[in-house]
Amino acid sequence: MSGVKRARTTRTGTGSSSQEQEVADPMMTLERRMEYLRGRPVAKERPVTLSDFDQLIGQEGALTRRFSRRAATAFDISVRGTYETGAPAVPPPWVAQLFADLDSRVNATVKATLQPVERQMQSLEEEMKELQTAFDGECTVTMLRNKSVVAHMADVNEQLEEIKRLWMISRRRQIHRGFPRYS
Repeated sequence: MSGVKRARTTRTGTGSSSQEQEVADPMMTLERRMEYLRGRPVAKERPVTLSDFDQLIGQEGALTRRFSRRAATAFDISVRGTYETGAPAVPPPWVAQLFADLDSRVNATVKATLQPVERQMQSLEEEMKELQTAFDGECTVTMLRNKSVVAHMADVNEQLEEIKRLWMISRRRQIHRGFPRYS
């Protein structure tokens, strides 16, 4: 409804003919419009003031606080039980069922996810044990300041020294024969 129009009858001339004029009243509420259309007398509305809103908000706030306190008390009693009865705080049965279902689903998912990881960890532990026993006593590990690891193995060091010695011998022979030097 874009605006209800009110019919006002005015008489002109001798009084035998009447002319109706429709005048829009934007201040009419729906209730007032219905009363007017039914032909009942309608009281004039006074303008709404800021104090009216304050009063309405205050009443609404009081009701909200009152009902929220009652709801909180009812919830506390349902969860904890009353002090008079000494009833233990027991959640409803559907809560226990929900957690049981959730626990079983989570356990199944975690177990399925962790099985490959557990197998991989076991194989890595076995490899580490094999490596430790293979190089036990022959390998010295040194941690340097820059956090790099240097490993010295007895057999490898001896082989490296032998390779260096043979390379030096071959280099001397090449120099003696007149081959160019490699730097």
